[in-house]
Amino acid sequence: MHPPLVYALLALASLPVALLLTWLGPMWVLAAALAGLGLIVVLLTWPASGLWVIILAAGANRYELTIGGFSLYAEYLALALVGTLLAVDVVAGRRRWRWPLTGWPLLAWLVIGLAASLMHAPNVTNSLALWTKLVLVVTIYLVTANLASAEPAPGAPGRWRNLDANQAAWVQMLIGAGVAAFGLLSAVAWPLLHLNLGVVFKTDGGFVPTGSQWEPNIYGSYCLAVALLALPISLLAERLPWRWRLAAWAALTLGLGGLVASLTRTAWLGFALAGSLALIAWAWRHPRTALVAGAGLGLVGLCLVALFGWSDLRFLVPQVDLSSGGALAQRLATFGNLADDGNVWVRGQILRHALSVWPQHPWIGWGIGAYSQVYYYPNANTTSWIPSLFIHQLYNTGILGLGAFVLALALAGWRGFQAWRQAHGLPRAVLGGLLLALVGLLAAFQATEASWLAYFWIYLGLLEAAAAPILERAA
Repeated sequence: MHPPLVYALLALASLPVALLLTWLGPMWVLAAALAGLGLIVVLLTWPASGLWVIILAAGANRYELTIGGFSLYAEYLALALVGTLLAVDVVAGRRRWRWPLTGWPLLAWLVIGLAASLMHAPNVTNSLALWTKLVLVVTIYLVTANLASAEPAPGAPGRWRNLDANQAAWVQMLIGAGVAAFGLLSAVAWPLLHLNLGVVFKTDGGFVPTGSQWEPNIYGSYCLAVALLALPISLLAERLPWRWRLAAWAALTLGLGGLVASLTRTAWLGFALAGSLALIAWAWRHPRTALVAGAGLGLVGLCLVALFGWSDLRFLVPQVDLSSGGALAQRLATFGNLADDGNVWVRGQILRHALSVWPQHPWIGWGIGAYSQVYYYPNANTTSWIPSLFIHQLYNTGILGLGAFVLALALAGWRGFQAWRQAHGLPRAVLGGLLLALVGLLAAFQATEASWLAYFWIYLGLLEAAAAPILERAA
């Protein structure tokens, strides 16, 4: 068809749409104009724009549109756009579709979840809607792994090359730093200007920032991941271009700031665990320096033990009552009395109850989201949810589904670790950061679960994209 005729038909088709938007109101016209402008930018910069769009959308999961009881997040709209463009590339032969090894156990996990939802879920419609969300996030994982592979189809022109995994990690750090900064801004905007950019109010009158994330714990785990991603990359900063140094240090400092401001204890513990692994890896590669540093820390530790053990010297240590301090100090004080913490007690009750009900359908579980369809919080008249990632998967998909899910994570981690051992320089730092981020997220998800959101799967996709070429060259 001749291009001028195509443009004329498009203009004619857009006329009723323009009239409808004008009738709906000026905000709809503005939204449509911005969406059209964004689409033009995406098309002109495709395929590099694909990862930008998906990572940006995952950083704004608090904003949703509810249609027919189904929550439509920004990341789903991004997937529809980017997935369609990627499918056109694959069908046209401009890009080769890669099916990662981890895709098979994830596919089995989805099939088991579907069977359990159809057979055992109290509310099949609700379970199928939630199962669809899992399909979407797994699809985001596959799209991310393919877009960040930086490998076009044989014979494709150079303009079809997209961002590789290293460049995609830079994009994730840059956007992650912006998400963390927006959360910190929301923490300041409310007390100073009474402007709610994203905060949750507590029963004691305080508030916790969420920024552009769904809730405070999700914001904390998001900041945890971006800070851990930037940690090993920032150690190479002096050898990298200025834009890498800027992104790495911004992601590390702002990510840590958002992690602290979120007051998310599980994210703090996740960072401590992943940071300890990073320290062990560093000590393994620098044994002499680590030995000297360890001896120094051990000596300091012995001095502190002696100081606390000798009552005559205890006056040298300032006495601080954390429980009488601000929100951060009070949150830190709860680590000393977790047995009496209300949130810990409630989550413990839920986990024990879920494990007592699960054996009725041990092999394939009750179906996606089945627990919240029946049970309520022990201390509130609201539907409950299982706060642990693995117990949640066990209840939803049984032994078979949990086994498939864990196998997928183990394969991804093993491939990433093997590639990390063989890589050098920036690729090694990126792989290390992605592995640390996923370890921290999995630790945090044992009390706050967010596997139904895109950012967890984006890190998995980037890990696959970064590991695959290194492993293929080694083979």
